[in-house]
Amino acid sequence: MEQNSFWYIYATNGTDGFLLDLIKRPAEAVARLALYSNGRPPTVLREKVALDQFAVDSDSLNVKLGPLSLGPNGCRGKLGKIDLDLVSTLDNGSITFLPRWLHSLLSYVPYFSSHYGTLLEGKCQETLYKNLPLVYSTYEVGDIARSKWFIISASQFKDSDLAFEISASRIAGIWGASAYVRWQDQEYKLNSPLASLFTFRTRSAGEVVGQERVFDVSIRSPLIRMDVRATAPVGDFAVLEKEGQTEIHTTVFGDCEAEVTLRGSNANAPTNRYEAKRTCLLEVKNEP
Repeated sequence: MEQNSFWYIYATNGTDGFLLDLIKRPAEAVARLALYSNGRPPTVLREKVALDQFAVDSDSLNVKLGPLSLGPNGCRGKLGKIDLDLVSTLDNGSITFLPRWLHSLLSYVPYFSSHYGTLLEGKCQETLYKNLPLVYSTYEVGDIARSKWFIISASQFKDSDLAFEISASRIAGIWGASAYVRWQDQEYKLNSPLASLFTFRTRSAGEVVGQERVFDVSIRSPLIRMDVRATAPVGDFAVLEKEGQTEIHTTVFGDCEAEVTLRGSNANAPTNRYEAKRTCLLEVKNEP
C-alpha cells in the first residue's frame, strides 16, 4: 500500500503557538499550518504543491516542499502570506514509538518517531519565539482513513525538567500506547509492543466531556510510574483534516497534570506532582 508521509514541528509559549506539517500523499504534496492565539479560534492554512516540488534527504529529516524547507536546524520559507524563519536544535533525545514490522503488518498503524530539542529563536507570522521546547516528528501511515490515534506531548512543567510524549493507536479495539519520558536527567523509552499491554492503561482518549476534551493515561513500568491527565477546551482544537470517517483534532494549548514516581530500587520514592498550563500538544484522530 502506498504511504502517506508526514513531517511536523510544533512549539507554543502558552499565548501563541503553531503546528507545521509537510505532507506527501500518493497523489499530492501539502503544506499545512495551524496557528493558535489566545482569545481567537485556531486557523488552518493549506497549500498544495506538485509532487515534483517535494524532496527529502537520505536522513529523512531534511525536507523541502515548494518554498518551505524543514530540518533539524529549523524551518524557513513561506506558506501563503505567512513567513516562517525558525532556528532550532535537536539535542534532547529521540524515540521511535513502534517497530517498523508492526506498521508493515498493520498499515493503519503509524510508524511514528519524534526528536526533541529547542526552538532557539524565530518568527511564525508576526509572533516571535525564543528558547522554547521543540518537537520534530515524522510518521508514515498507509490506510490513513482507518487509523485512529491520540498524542499527549508535554515539556513545560513548572519547577521540573519533566518532559514526555505518549502516542497510542487503536489496534483490534484497544489502545496500544508507547511513551518517551525524560525526568531528572534520565531517559525512559517505553516502546515495546508486548510490554505496553501491561504498562499502559487508557481511561480517556480525547473524548468530549462537557466543554473539554479529556485524555487520561497511566503508566506502570518497572522503572517509573506515571498518571497523566490532560485537558483543553473544545474550542482550542483545530480540525486539521478529515480522513474517511475520522477527523484529526489538535491543540497546542493543553493543560496537563502528571504524577511521577520512581520504581525499582527506589521502592520508597515519593510521588511528585507537576502541572503544565496551556503548553501541551493534544491530538486525537477518531470518529467525531
